[in-house]
Amino acid sequence: MFDENITMQATMFEPVGGMDRIPAAFHKSIESPILLGAEVSSIRQSSEKTEIIYLDRGSGKSSKISADYVVCTLPLPVLARIETDFSPKVKQAIAGAVYDHSAKVAFESPRFWEAEQIYGGLSFVGADTGAVWYPSSGFQSPRGIILGAYVAGKPAEAFEALPIPQQIALARGAVDKLHPGHGADLSEGIAVDWHKIPYNLGPWVHWTKSASDINTYRLLNQPEGRVYFSGAHLSQLPSWQEGAVVAAHRTIDLIATRVGATRS
Repeated sequence: MFDENITMQATMFEPVGGMDRIPAAFHKSIESPILLGAEVSSIRQSSEKTEIIYLDRGSGKSSKISADYVVCTLPLPVLARIETDFSPKVKQAIAGAVYDHSAKVAFESPRFWEAEQIYGGLSFVGADTGAVWYPSSGFQSPRGIILGAYVAGKPAEAFEALPIPQQIALARGAVDKLHPGHGADLSEGIAVDWHKIPYNLGPWVHWTKSASDINTYRLLNQPEGRVYFSGAHLSQLPSWQEGAVVAAHRTIDLIATRVGATRS
């Protein structure tokens, strides 16, 4: 029943080279300068402008930039750690957002699964390691990347607490359980625990039907002065790139309406 879930239906198209080619295409198309390696430390605003203080991770120097408006797409657990002059209720809403747990373990390997007529898709092994995910590109090439574990929720919270070598060993064992003898073919194991990634601090937010979550969602979908919050976490598809695009359209419309009203 997995692929009957509206957000998990079978892949029809995907970008050549992987999903990160979508933001790479945006990066290439945006004409204004993009500042990389800038770690935001402060967001301040007045009635006339906004001000961002950031640390240049390359030089170690702090700098300041001003703008009429700010669109803030930082994950909420990251934003909660940044100095701001937001109102107490907005600060409380940001700090109270609960993100899920999720982890992945990937390996490089000869494509032994294709000898079993497996071309993409998932196999479900069990709660400890979740799904084994086969690559959906590069068919019949010598080697590929296979996920030995993709786990979320409470099982991921327990999985993330394990030492990385143990996470990799469990994922290898999951593949070996499905494809006996092929666990030894897996190399270059790498584990990603989203709660431990500094500029993520979690994979996605889970909004519930509670009054608290509903109020937080509605509050953060409105501007705080000249600061607009946006991102997949402020959409009805909080774990998908589509959610980020939907949120972006909403934010653009809010700013355009505001600016238009001041100029009319």
